[in-house]
Amino acid sequence: MVVQRLVAMILLFYQRIQQSLRECSDFESFERRVQHWLGEIGRETLDIVFQSLDAKLMQERGSTLRLIGFRERTMATVFGEIYLHWW
Repeated sequence: MVVQRLVAMILLFYQRIQQSLRECSDFESFERRVQHWLGEIGRETLDIVFQSLDAKLMQERGSTLRLIGFRERTMATVFGEIYLHWW
């Protein structure tokens, strides 16, 4: 599932680059679009990584530990804010 999400992101980025090359009239607008999409990819990648780590920790936790509840957090990154929902 993780690999599928990453491959889908790469393919979508490639499609957006192709679209931008057709639509942008100057390099500056092209660069702004690419920067925006790289931020989206960065946020999505971090989300995938955190979800994978969370799932791994849940599977490896000791039998004496139990789930009490979920927590939601917002994390500021160089890619922009990401929203975390974990155990």
